[in-house]
Amino acid sequence: MFLRKFRLSFMLSDVDSTLHSLFSKISEPDLNIFLKKLKEVNTLLSPKEAVLACNYLDKIANKPNESGFSHSEISQIKKSLINHFRSKLYLLSDPNQLCKVTILISDGGILTESYVRDFLTRLDKLLCSINFEDIPVICDCLIMLNARGYKIDNTCIKFYNVLASDNTLETIDNLSLFKVFECYTSLNINNKLLENKLVAEIKARVNQNKVPEPQIVNLIKSNSPEKSKLLFLNQFLLSKLLNDNEIDLITLVAILNNCKRLNRDFEKVDQIYLSHRDKLSLFSEKITLQLKLDLLTSFARFRYKPQYLNDLLESISVHLEELSFEDLTILFVNIFYLNLHSDSIIDHFKETLNHLQSNFYLNYCLEYNNNFTKLLLAMSYFCINDHGIFNNILYEIIRNEHKMTDQDKINLQRFYSILKSGYSHDNLINLINEDILKYLHNNSKCYQTQRTKDLDHISNLITQLSHGIYEQANIGGYYLNFIIPRQMKSRIKSGHFDPQEGIGITIAQFYKSQTGSEGLEETSEHVLMKRILKNLNINFVEISMHVLEGLNRSQRLEYLAALISKASEPNLSNRSNYFFPKTSNLVHA
Repeated sequence: MFLRKFRLSFMLSDVDSTLHSLFSKISEPDLNIFLKKLKEVNTLLSPKEAVLACNYLDKIANKPNESGFSHSEISQIKKSLINHFRSKLYLLSDPNQLCKVTILISDGGILTESYVRDFLTRLDKLLCSINFEDIPVICDCLIMLNARGYKIDNTCIKFYNVLASDNTLETIDNLSLFKVFECYTSLNINNKLLENKLVAEIKARVNQNKVPEPQIVNLIKSNSPEKSKLLFLNQFLLSKLLNDNEIDLITLVAILNNCKRLNRDFEKVDQIYLSHRDKLSLFSEKITLQLKLDLLTSFARFRYKPQYLNDLLESISVHLEELSFEDLTILFVNIFYLNLHSDSIIDHFKETLNHLQSNFYLNYCLEYNNNFTKLLLAMSYFCINDHGIFNNILYEIIRNEHKMTDQDKINLQRFYSILKSGYSHDNLINLINEDILKYLHNNSKCYQTQRTKDLDHISNLITQLSHGIYEQANIGGYYLNFIIPRQMKSRIKSGHFDPQEGIGITIAQFYKSQTGSEGLEETSEHVLMKRILKNLNINFVEISMHVLEGLNRSQRLEYLAALISKASEPNLSNRSNYFFPKTSNLVHA
């Protein structure tokens, strides 16, 4: 009986050499005979054979002139095949085969919600008996279904429980382990037991040198900041990679792109860049330029300013005309985060914006990306006060509100405080569209909690000085704890607190040094925050964690008491109206 084994190449087995020959030819009579035969025997096909037949029908459906069958007739055969293999899913007792068939169905574009429901029901019953070799294909299948928007939570939870049981992760090979890692970071379903075991097993194998360099590199690349819950693992993997291996500059830049922060290993990064800098001429100008842009972006994200930073920026600046608008935007944001006042880049950025506006291309170029709210702060920092540009950027941000992250909303709050505080000195707020201002005003009322261990530690020390603490007051997008002087405590209990009568707590932020410790230069973000708070007449103390960590307990209290005493001196500047009627944020000494 023909079609007993349908191969991936859509060729029939040798059971019937005549039909095999017919299938291999493209002539119209052969195709008609094949379709008629397929219509007769479709109920005899195995699920896998039926899937492959459907995929083949999809191909010939686009060539109706090659057969006497109409689109509706071919669709009817296909529907019959789909219904048939759905009814035979119970015959598939091998999870590996079941998942491979499902992936084939997806690749063929014939995946349906009813099939997925039947598939998940069948897979649920087989999960308890899976073999180690089944794990990668199950992971691939779940990732695929999740990417296509199907709800797989219950099956995924059961799969995670199976993986977390016994010593499954300790027994599987690297390929399977990393596939589980990819699955866990891709799906928005948590299992703390599996997560802890997964991280521990990966770290153990890396420390024991059981994971070769290419696999570590691929693991970092797959663990992207956009989707991963385990991004912290990249820093560990990168440190291990830099300590034990000699990697090239292209690989280094690629993996730095997936590291959110870097607390050490800056010296090693510098060594790799400087040793490979002369070899960049071997690559095309386009590759070299992109490499330098990516490296600069990583330095901006790490808040790290190496000694060769100006040279790196200068080598990029000579190619400004070659940059796309998006790359130019990223570059402009990066020099803000690194506090690099490059006249050539700033001037070119302004010229590009003016050119786009005059040629009506701005709306086309301003396709939303996740740098737009950062761009608002950067333009404010460098005093670019073109209200037309601001209105266009703000409109695009608001239009894509559903894509905004919590940090984007905080950046908008900070930009709104820039407008209100008169930071730009050009009455920019009067030139912003009224509807946009209403949106910014409403967004300023949103509350995004940003607690840090350092801030909590400092606040705890201050309460030991008999002062009160008002926690997480939103001052223009900056979430500050406020010191409540002893004489004000009774007033706070009545339910009103004016931040201008308290003392805000800020933690000084500095760029990283080569050793990973704090340097001497304040970050541009911290400078911007201090300017805004001063314009809003907010009194605050600035505390250095580097200084605090070098003191014992009594010295820390003396250090904080001296700062508070100095900040408590009479301040005759004007007060603005920031009131917080709730008292739930108040922590008493």
